[in-house]
Amino acid sequence: MNKYSQKKMCTEENDRRVAQLDPIEGLVLDWLPGESLYSLIARNHFLRGMAAPEAVISDFFGTASGTSLHDDLREIDVFARRTEEALGTAEYVLNYHTHYRFYKIFLSGSDKRLIEARRKPAANMLNFPLGLSVGRFRAYHPLKGCPDCVREDQKNIGMSYWRLAHQYPGAWICLEHARPLLVAAPPLAQRQGFHWLTPGMQDFCPLPIHLQTQQDVDNFKWLTEFINALTLNNEDGTIQVAEARGKFQHEARAAGVLTPHAKLRSIHISNALDLSKSFHEFLTRFRRCVDFAWLPSTLDESHSLLSRYASPLRKIQPVEQLLLAAWCSTRFN
Repeated sequence: MNKYSQKKMCTEENDRRVAQLDPIEGLVLDWLPGESLYSLIARNHFLRGMAAPEAVISDFFGTASGTSLHDDLREIDVFARRTEEALGTAEYVLNYHTHYRFYKIFLSGSDKRLIEARRKPAANMLNFPLGLSVGRFRAYHPLKGCPDCVREDQKNIGMSYWRLAHQYPGAWICLEHARPLLVAAPPLAQRQGFHWLTPGMQDFCPLPIHLQTQQDVDNFKWLTEFINALTLNNEDGTIQVAEARGKFQHEARAAGVLTPHAKLRSIHISNALDLSKSFHEFLTRFRRCVDFAWLPSTLDESHSLLSRYASPLRKIQPVEQLLLAAWCSTRFN
């Protein structure tokens, strides 16, 4: 390659970087109360009459893949630049309109810095913001909606939308209408790839298997209220989760089942068995839910997770921490 070709390529690459930060053209819909970032872009996709999912990604992120072309800017930064912060700063969008609002409660400071610095294609980021991948946290994020919310939205504003609070792992009840949330199935033609979908009654699947009885609904209503309390104020939620772990460690130590190395003693010890049984029975209320299907299914596995929870140095996955903190709130309060 000659010097002229190299210079031309560098110029073209620089032009693409500059163009990526150009303001978005055309009308941009504003946030609706409690709306997720995915929902906002899905509504704009619908408004703009675009067929290809990549088209609206390009509008909001400057490239069809959504990837930032700037070493010093995350995709969420590009989004804020292209919308001229009319929808808020990058930090505001990340903290109030993405799943990160849920996950940050359970993450250490180093993990938060890692995630906030990660760069992922927009198609991944919108569902798992900035690196919150399915593989790492073993989480499952279907689109969930409330039929009553959909009907009211269509009546009041002419367009329905996805509430962020409905999308959190473990949240399966609409607290406004006290009814189960339903999963939306993507159109058949779009099931193999990323898609934009706004809520519609015709898109909802039947009632999930874990919400078939009134007891199931009551259990998940309680858990959804617990999640709502944690996420209402992230700082308070982080403190509450940390206090729950500290409370468990204190109670385990007081019961004589914590080793000098901060591990739970053998399950054959009476008090250790009692704690393990209590946690195992608590998990049975929720294990049929796809969010929690991978959690401990045997008494020994429940004991093993509690043993990891007892050690302040052991990392616990966010969804594990959620149910551990929820269990502690019933066991020790």
